[in-house]
Amino acid sequence: GIGGVSIAQIDAEGKLSFEFLQSQLLGQGRYSSLDDFRESLGSHLYYENSGMARYLLIKLDEQHHNREYAPDLWARNSKDKYIWTIEHVLPQTENISKEWAEDLASGDKEEASRLHDEFVDRLGTLSGYNSRLSKAAFAKKQALSGDKRVAGQQIAIGYKNKLALNSLAFSCNGSPTSLADTTTWNADLIQGRTDRMVDLLIEMFAFDGEPNEKSEVES
Repeated sequence: GIGGVSIAQIDAEGKLSFEFLQSQLLGQGRYSSLDDFRESLGSHLYYENSGMARYLLIKLDEQHHNREYAPDLWARNSKDKYIWTIEHVLPQTENISKEWAEDLASGDKEEASRLHDEFVDRLGTLSGYNSRLSKAAFAKKQALSGDKRVAGQQIAIGYKNKLALNSLAFSCNGSPTSLADTTTWNADLIQGRTDRMVDLLIEMFAFDGEPNEKSEVES
């Protein structure tokens, strides 16, 4: 063998065979268990890997693309910056506003701070005009209206802008809702939306057959 690769693993054209690559990618110990995958997707994903969070949000939105709805979520402006950026529904700031304390914990700032630490940086959404949303109260983020032209594209602002990520239906305490429809934003709603998004992502990316629960991503 050469560098740990046997001659049998090289095809007639002098390239590594598909079977060898498949064994390296899908062999035991090469990838996480489904439980590990679910836990990573459903926790502080933005903090762990913001680029991956953005990619997964786009893949979720693309599930709804068709002839009439296909926003270019990879578009860049004249400064080569992404037009659509990650919008944290629950703001990252630790200085929780009165409005957010009310949504999270009926005004209890201490409890709101605890819940903020637990639920911040979950899968959020994308926005083409993030600076107008930022730390604003949920009701304001949802209600902002009017189109803004950004790098030649007309982009609505609030969560009622028909973006599939914002209209994505999920269940909370047995009732269907979405970012565009709910009247508040709290831990139960965040968990409900996160669970729904994780389920969809697992449908998209899980391998055929669940890996051994003891398998881990190879470092």
